[in-house]
Amino acid sequence: MALFFCTSFHLMNSLIFHIGMFPWVMIFTQAIFFHADWPWKALAHLPSWMKMFLPENDLPKPSAHCIYTKEEIKPDEPLPAAPSHSKKKKGRPIASETKAVGDSKVTQDSAVVMKDKVLCKHKMAAVCTVIYLLCQCFLPYSHFITKGYNNWTNGLYGYSWDMMVHSWSTQHVKITFINKDIDEEGYLDPNAWASSSRWQAHADMVKQYAHCIGRRLHKYNITNPAIYIDVWRSMNGRFQQRMFDPRVDILTAEWSPFHEVTWKMPLLTDLTDWRTKMNEIENEVFSSMNHTEAVFVADFPGLHLENYIETDLGNVSLHVLHGEVTVEQEDIGNMTLQPNEYIQIKPGAFHLVHTISFVPSSYMYLYVNTTNVQLQKNISELEEKLTALNLSLTSGYDSNVEYSAIIKKLVEETPESDRYLRILAQRKQLQAQKTVGLLAALQLFIRKKLGMFTNSLYMLGQAFVSITTGVPMQTLLNTTGHVYGAADEVSLPDI
Repeated sequence: MALFFCTSFHLMNSLIFHIGMFPWVMIFTQAIFFHADWPWKALAHLPSWMKMFLPENDLPKPSAHCIYTKEEIKPDEPLPAAPSHSKKKKGRPIASETKAVGDSKVTQDSAVVMKDKVLCKHKMAAVCTVIYLLCQCFLPYSHFITKGYNNWTNGLYGYSWDMMVHSWSTQHVKITFINKDIDEEGYLDPNAWASSSRWQAHADMVKQYAHCIGRRLHKYNITNPAIYIDVWRSMNGRFQQRMFDPRVDILTAEWSPFHEVTWKMPLLTDLTDWRTKMNEIENEVFSSMNHTEAVFVADFPGLHLENYIETDLGNVSLHVLHGEVTVEQEDIGNMTLQPNEYIQIKPGAFHLVHTISFVPSSYMYLYVNTTNVQLQKNISELEEKLTALNLSLTSGYDSNVEYSAIIKKLVEETPESDRYLRILAQRKQLQAQKTVGLLAALQLFIRKKLGMFTNSLYMLGQAFVSITTGVPMQTLLNTTGHVYGAADEVSLPDI
């Protein structure tokens, strides 16, 4: 019963969350709860010709490191009388003989003494085991000691029972470096020398990455740099807010495993109750304005957000929810906003949002992604053309010559139509999956998981090649045609 529920739990995790091999590894790891001899029972069903490649299933032998009871040793058990004419023959195993010696028993073929007394080494092993277990119980609650590793969640985040307790989203990362010799400022791509974004949420990793950047800047004749890192993140659906003080030079900032990080910004827990209202605002915006999206931001008094609005975002506006801010735009000037007031933001340019109130401010951006809107419009027009030509697009391109000729002509007439056709094909496939039977759905699920396993083995092999040859993983994947960081499936735009 327990095995059934555990397996169901991991299968459900595999369907709901995208956590790779973890559920499948845990399913196979359940075998450690079976009886110790289950591998031999399973191997017993193999063909006889395969058993010659397997180790012999010998019975357990006594160990000098274990403690046995007197009943197991049986010192008073009479030994069987050996016949006087027995002779040892070469090449044949001799049955082991057992002698009782006091409170111990000696097995002659292994020369092992079965002991029933607790020795010093047994006591030391027990003490070490207890200490290890106590450490494992203590470490998750050791955040009052390892204060340097605390962020918005106390403790060394990453223990198994902490997994997926918190959800994170990163909105903005800005790295600024200043050449203090000539007072020149520059900006750096956050992923320039990091292949993972994990460092963005941990002060110790931010400190390490800043020193990495400092060493790399020496190659560009910047020998006396100052590095400022501004990370905006949201935890568990809260406002996007900065994690670290953007006014502190990370290179010279103090960090210790045993002291609180002074340049870490606190989580704005006073605004936690806004999460319900934020969901209501999002639902209202989505229902009343098509293709409109919202981003919620909070900031500390005396600080400002420097933001750039991409040109493909239209009808961008900033609405103040709490506190007081001053919005500074090029060629427009400054404007101070109170709660429930808003201002239009010019795309294709930078703007500054200063928090001038004595309490943290919160505001939201409303915008329309015109690129996605145009993409959806082009896909709809192409779908109408296919419908007018009475063509069916269910699983990609058809082998029919007439069909292929029409598709080729359509591709030549419509820019980026090849991309649109792939999206349409996947959409049709997703719609077909919702109407298939249980058996077909199971086959599709198995094919998908087999593809995941195949991709995992491929990535494992490439990782081994990267470690042994020293070639970066990104270079290997791009060379073999597997684009680094690209999704295996076409991602559909929000509709």
